[in-house]
Amino acid sequence: MYFFEGTMQRYELDAIMDWRRQGTTQFISFIKSKLPADYTHPYAFQFTGAKYSDARWVCLKDLLPIRNVHTLNLGYNNFKWKDLNKIIKYWITRKKNMFNYLDIEYKDMNISELMKDITVLKGFRSNKEFYLIASNSTVKQRLMAVQLLEYPDEPRPKKQLNFSVRSANRPHKISGAEMLPTWTREYRIRAISKKTLSGGNKNYENELAAEGVRMIDGFMTVQEKL
Repeated sequence: MYFFEGTMQRYELDAIMDWRRQGTTQFISFIKSKLPADYTHPYAFQFTGAKYSDARWVCLKDLLPIRNVHTLNLGYNNFKWKDLNKIIKYWITRKKNMFNYLDIEYKDMNISELMKDITVLKGFRSNKEFYLIASNSTVKQRLMAVQLLEYPDEPRPKKQLNFSVRSANRPHKISGAEMLPTWTREYRIRAISKKTLSGGNKNYENELAAEGVRMIDGFMTVQEKL
């Protein structure tokens, strides 16, 4: 279901949300549509995918409970960096999948606040930068790849944070982009770096040096091996 422009009334939104059916594949998109600033509905984030170009009504408490959402795109919003930091930390500890792709629009980037108190490895694919975070689950070896995207040529230029989640040992497809090689090497390096930061021995430091890991702008950084 796609809705373009206009101001959505609460009763209209409720009817759309009630269209949601469990166990089915359903996507809803509100593009350039204005939504009530205090809107809420228990099904708003239970669709297979959703896009809200006006996401000022979305709160942190709406995102933490989401499960098995394929794609969620949030446009203009009121999130602070500490809120997005909490989302990452919450994802790290969860055993169940929250989402595959999460896109959140932003104005001014503060990458230090976004990644505060999180073990991060900065890596590259096709000369593009990614900030890599691993979940605590060592069984599925899941990685969250965070990318900063800019769209200066669109009618309304915007900046977007892209969070994408995949198993480290499977090819990684970024939303709307090409299929990328696995993150297996980066996952292993990130595990070593976590041990090093936790007071690991000299062997860990030597392993990182052998992989070409460097501390750049406060982040452990490794170049892609082609």
